[in-house]
Amino acid sequence: MELSGCGADVVITIRGELERDTDHLLIELVDHVVRDHAGPVILDMAGVTFLCAHGVGALLRVRDMIAAAGGRLTLRDPSPPTRRILAITGDEQLLALAPAPAQPYGAAYKQRSHPEDRRTMSTVVR
Repeated sequence: MELSGCGADVVITIRGELERDTDHLLIELVDHVVRDHAGPVILDMAGVTFLCAHGVGALLRVRDMIAAAGGRLTLRDPSPPTRRILAITGDEQLLALAPAPAQPYGAAYKQRSHPEDRRTMSTVVR
């Protein structure tokens, strides 16, 4: 997981699996964030490859943690597996979903042209 700021928003990027062995990482990170931040929190979920019931539970828990601190959770660009599970469970109605931000011309090409960078990040995130 990667934490970054974007103006008044906090952005947490999740890659890989959000399941029983990793859900606590999200909860701990959000707990740390809400201690100092009462604004919007965005979970960038474009890189999520697997989401199970534990992951959905973690999303609902962090939504409540953020709301209790006075903020709002938004799931940005949920991956197809994420959207499918949220649709099946009905939790897409309980979570705010947003599309990915527009990329400047050439950014998508630049990302594809350096696969070793993504592999390194995946290793670090995992």
